[in-house]
Amino acid sequence: MTCIIGLEHDGYVYIGADSASVAAGWDVWQTRLQKVFRRGPFLIGYTTSFRMGQILQHHLEVREPEREESDDAFMVCAFIEAVRKCLKDKGFARIESNQESGGFFLVGYAGTLYRVTGDFQVNSNAGGLDALGCGADYAFGAMKALEDLPPCERLLSALKIAAHFNAAVRAPFKILKLGDKIDKAEKEVDERPIFTPKEPKTGNGIPYGEQGYALFKHLREQRHGSTEVGYNPPPQDPVRPKHPTPAPPKKGVSNGNIIRIER
Repeated sequence: MTCIIGLEHDGYVYIGADSASVAAGWDVWQTRLQKVFRRGPFLIGYTTSFRMGQILQHHLEVREPEREESDDAFMVCAFIEAVRKCLKDKGFARIESNQESGGFFLVGYAGTLYRVTGDFQVNSNAGGLDALGCGADYAFGAMKALEDLPPCERLLSALKIAAHFNAAVRAPFKILKLGDKIDKAEKEVDERPIFTPKEPKTGNGIPYGEQGYALFKHLREQRHGSTEVGYNPPPQDPVRPKHPTPAPPKKGVSNGNIIRIER
């Protein structure tokens, strides 16, 4: 019971997920577990089971691709075999009638979005779009209707729409991206959520952090004559905000909640 959405765009793979955790019956709550994560060169967003996701996130080990091995061949011959072994060794994979089964999840690798199903097949939608979970139908429709939006806004809007119509999809939502070629600096950025809360601002439009430092700097200069005592300021010192003096109210004009009338 979830909604996982994946998208290919300009050499990147984006995967977004919700935070619903649904038990048997009608119980649903918000989970702290992340349904989308990075594991080496792979970006994975899963459904089916939190246990399966934890195994993939913390235990999966995949060999390096061989020379001249295509990405599709690597996913089938190396990635899936590693997933099968990992799930079996950790006690998640099931064998019924001599047939092995696992779970459903999306994988981003080398700029391509793949879908892994319960029988361990690897598929890839030619449209570069896929979705899993009980909110997938709403996600597909929303993603098609919102295809003019930038990738992050498109995924976030689709997740919100899925949550609006399906009770088993719940905010907050997390969206990660993965490039076709990841270096160290890019990896550090990609592992962070795309959407982060903005720093709140004061009434005059200056962030609280900048205004607090400006006030500290002013008091330090008055007391010690320098800001270097016990504190290292950032390279660019923000200017202390100036509060404009409000103009006197005109005759018969409201100033806040008080109306002053001159006689």
